[in-house]
Amino acid sequence: TFVNRWGALQDLWFFKKSIETLNNSKETFKSLNATVSGSYSTFVHQTKSFNIKSNKKITLNSGFVSEDYNALMKELMLSEQVWMEVDTVVTPMVVTDTSLVFKTSANDKLVDYKLELDYAFETINNVR
Repeated sequence: TFVNRWGALQDLWFFKKSIETLNNSKETFKSLNATVSGSYSTFVHQTKSFNIKSNKKITLNSGFVSEDYNALMKELMLSEQVWMEVDTVVTPMVVTDTSLVFKTSANDKLVDYKLELDYAFETINNVR
């Protein structure tokens, strides 16, 4: 679902292969695990992680569609608000593709589109 050029919500279906990926970044440090008496535990992590950030993205394929989808894909690429619904869960998304090649049946035989979207929130929410 996206906001089209007239400000109305419009649905667009992607029903073929989809690939979901997770990107992480983090910082690590080494800590001293010794106690006051000089002993230490081998079960406590010496290398610890902090400032963990994680984002998910998904690549969608439209399947074979008609050339009429050229206008819909253009409006989707230009939309500021995009949502994806999977199993009745609505999720805000951001279109990350920056270019679109308009396809025709004369040039491409079968018209299908591949679109990459980022989830509009981090996996571990870091509100600042």
